[in-house]
Amino acid sequence: MVSIGKASGELALVLAALLVAVSGFAAANDGAPAGPAGNMDLSGTWWEVQRFVDRAEMPIFGELRRETTAVMRVEIVQSGSQLVLKSSYCGAGVETAVPGLRMVFPEAFVRALVSGDRHARLEASDDSALLGFEQEWYVEIRGATVADPLHDPLPESADDPRVVDQDGDGHPGMTVGVDLLGLIRGEVYVVQRVRYRLVGWVEPNGGSISGRIEWNDEQVVLGASSPLLRVESIGEAIWEESSFRFERAGAGLGCEQAPDGGRR
Repeated sequence: MVSIGKASGELALVLAALLVAVSGFAAANDGAPAGPAGNMDLSGTWWEVQRFVDRAEMPIFGELRRETTAVMRVEIVQSGSQLVLKSSYCGAGVETAVPGLRMVFPEAFVRALVSGDRHARLEASDDSALLGFEQEWYVEIRGATVADPLHDPLPESADDPRVVDQDGDGHPGMTVGVDLLGLIRGEVYVVQRVRYRLVGWVEPNGGSISGRIEWNDEQVVLGASSPLLRVESIGEAIWEESSFRFERAGAGLGCEQAPDGGRR
């Protein structure tokens, strides 16, 4: 016959064991996706290529398709399913469907671009072979300082005290080079707001991450080297054609070894 005291002690031991097992299961799953993919380590250095595609209405040319490419060097810091993306720009470029229109981001423009920390997470996807990747919405202001980057209106004139010569070339805002049919060449001085998030997946081997970019942007032209270039273009983002891709980069590599896309 088992005494009440002994039975109570055995019950307490069983309960304690159950609590340890449950807490161990919770700790193993806290902050990490279920399954083998949850153990994937994405920490390290990556190249990221972003392609933003839009449809713009421009004087003379009418409606045209533009593709803006940005190349970044990214350090990913991982804690469970949470990722912090510490990025620096290596290059940027624009292509249009009009042979006579060329837009150029000077080296000073690219050097002046600043990307703050972006935050992303990993999660189970419908395809058990793939691990979902989602970056939170991120806002970047170029050529100005505003108190609320998401909601404050952009400056409308170069006299606005919020405008800064971010690329340090002596002109307000950021300078973009423009060539129209080889006949009109000059510069446009702008402020920009770019807002985007990334939604995609991690390849099973953990060597790449890819997917689509959901985004929108605003641009205000503050001035131009020629009155003929001071025109506003109204763009409509095409999410289904906008994409991103991360590829592992070797340790110690700099922008000189970055992928060619968007560097010129």
